[in-house]
Amino acid sequence: MKKSYLFAVVLSVLLFSACDNDFDFDDPEHNSGKLRTVRMEKTTIGDGQVIVAWGYNNQYTQDINTKCIMLPDLEPEKFTLYQSFDPDKDFTKVVEFTNRKDPYFEHTIKGLENGKPVYFYVESSRKKYDSEVSLTIMVIPNPEVQSQLIFKESATSDLIDLLRYCPVNNKVAYNTRLNILNKRQLIVVNLDGSGKELVHNNRSLYDICWSSDGNMIVYSTMIGNDKAILVYDLTTKEESILFTLPDKYVFNLAISPDSKKILCTSLENTEEWKYSIRMLDLETKELTTILKRDDYNSLESIDWINNEEFIFEARESIDYYRAYSCIYRASINSDKCENIIRSQWLDTDISLSPDKKRMAFTSTRSGSTQLWVYDIEKKQFNQLTGFDVNQRDAYGISRPGWIDNQTIHYLENARNIRTLSID
Repeated sequence: MKKSYLFAVVLSVLLFSACDNDFDFDDPEHNSGKLRTVRMEKTTIGDGQVIVAWGYNNQYTQDINTKCIMLPDLEPEKFTLYQSFDPDKDFTKVVEFTNRKDPYFEHTIKGLENGKPVYFYVESSRKKYDSEVSLTIMVIPNPEVQSQLIFKESATSDLIDLLRYCPVNNKVAYNTRLNILNKRQLIVVNLDGSGKELVHNNRSLYDICWSSDGNMIVYSTMIGNDKAILVYDLTTKEESILFTLPDKYVFNLAISPDSKKILCTSLENTEEWKYSIRMLDLETKELTTILKRDDYNSLESIDWINNEEFIFEARESIDYYRAYSCIYRASINSDKCENIIRSQWLDTDISLSPDKKRMAFTSTRSGSTQLWVYDIEKKQFNQLTGFDVNQRDAYGISRPGWIDNQTIHYLENARNIRTLSID
């Protein structure tokens, strides 16, 4: 006991000494030898302009008792912003900033062509140390298109996780969390917010989708220790079990246009975290594994192209903060996949337009999660949100879908359901 106490006293003295005002953070013996990580913040777009924003992380090791900062990652002395209109070609220097001890910077660039992608990254530097380079971002300046607020979930309820629209009955199915134990309410409501109906209460809920005729809602949940896919009939108000599955989790439900098959992503019930895409035949009750991808951390959102082909997102995590994804075209009759989009960003929540010519999705490619559209035939991107420089929503943009070929709905800040018209 005495030895432990003596050791603690000696350690505290050493730490206190390290916090002396003459402590030299530039001394390689007293720092990590690395600059703080540069991160791209929420870059905003406008008519012919963008406001590029970046900052750096405050990364320290700190002793609780003495409040001593030990072995810090160093503050950069300079930041240099680079720009290119082609990510595969050379970037040119735009501007250089001297660090003013403010972890947030921004720079406005005007005279840009609307609809044309532009790419940026920031290099941080300090004498005697290797430079640090941020992730590259992609933004597309555009005149702002005003979105319309359809309805807002009550501030007294919890956040919305899932959102699905049915064009046949003009209704929205969504859920709200009841508590931290993963219990959910499943709610159906008209698109204008009227006619709210509680489908079920106080149950785990992983995903939801509509039948093609709009008469039924299909959702994945847990019954006892089993993962199950259930169906709720809006006419009879009855619930029935379609399938029980041996998997740990079942996500990303998508019912085929003829309502005969359901695709889902599942996490296998093994010690290794392996994802697969499964198909459930509603006529034969057969469960089939369509494909597995061991080269990605997870398989995510799915949407049907026709009764045989579909698209899906495969995701890879770099670390806790960074991930990227690729979007593929596949068939239920083959294990081969065609890459549609390969990027260094997280592109998720994919949804095809009714005519299958465009794909709505959310993406981190602009430095924050925003709403994007990809024209599959023209292979062109368009950024639809990210105009408000003051917007700092905690939950951002999520769950886009199509009302018709020109109108997209999406969830804003996990409470507001909005629509946006596009050309």
